[in-house]
Amino acid sequence: GGQELYDLLVLYAYGNLKDYEKNISLLPEIVNVERIKLKQLTVLSQLSVPGDVSYATLMKELNITKVRELEDLIIELIYAKLLNATFDQKRMILHFVGCTSRDVPNPDVLQRTRLTLISVQSTVDVMLQSLGAWRANSVRLLETIDDMALDVREKELEKERHDAELQKRIAVVRDNMKIDKLRPRPSDVDTNVA
Repeated sequence: GGQELYDLLVLYAYGNLKDYEKNISLLPEIVNVERIKLKQLTVLSQLSVPGDVSYATLMKELNITKVRELEDLIIELIYAKLLNATFDQKRMILHFVGCTSRDVPNPDVLQRTRLTLISVQSTVDVMLQSLGAWRANSVRLLETIDDMALDVREKELEKERHDAELQKRIAVVRDNMKIDKLRPRPSDVDTNVA
């Protein structure tokens, strides 16, 4: 729910991988790309003072067992210009010069953010309900339009059948009129013949 998402947001703003692992049952599950981002933030949190940091320290903090995985993670931070550091692979240390700093937790900002997220959640819930009602109405409207289109088509077919029947009757009447013209009329027959 809303609290879990808020806690996850706070974790990404101020926490690290170990904080996530300690509270994993209280937080939403994160996918691999989110885990990598959290590891990157953890590296930045560990490097607060310029100097040398051992691979072992970083690997322990990040739950990484392969040196190559650690180096790839740090290389991404360097290319993203979030970290200024060099590798000493022989001594297995990272020489850290500087990095982008992490936010420092401010309880007032956190509380305002939490309240904002809670109010936004209720607004989103109302929007979802409205969209659900709109969707249901749209479906009903489309069904009504389909029914009306079917009714119009049925009436068109009925009119076509009626017109065809009418044309047949007209043809019969015309044929009968032609036959009647060919028959002699009683007035044409001489009634004075004795």
